[in-house]
Amino acid sequence: MIFGLQYDAANRLRARDRPQRLGAVARHSLRSDVVGNRTNVTGAASCSGDYFMDAAVPGPMDYQMNQYTTTPCDSRSYDDNGNLVSRSSALADDLPV
Repeated sequence: MIFGLQYDAANRLRARDRPQRLGAVARHSLRSDVVGNRTNVTGAASCSGDYFMDAAVPGPMDYQMNQYTTTPCDSRSYDDNGNLVSRSSALADDLPV
C-alpha cells in the first residue's frame, strides 16, 4: 500500500492520502501550531478533531512540557515530573498507561 504525503514549506506534514478499495482515496488533513504541535486532524475514521495542550500555570503546564492534555481519542494526566499517570478514552474507559 502506498501513501501520499503532503508537506508545507516548513516540512510539516499537512495531509496523508491512503488508497481505499475500488480506487477511492481517504485523505487525512492535519493542522499544527507554529512550533509543529498537532492541533487538529480531519478525515480520519476515528480520532478526528482538536488536539489540546493545557498551558495553565502553575499546572498542568502540558503545553510547556509538549504533552497533549486531550485528543479526540483520549484525555491524559501527568505527574509533576511529566510522567504519564493516567489515560482515559471515550472508546475504552481505562487504557493502559
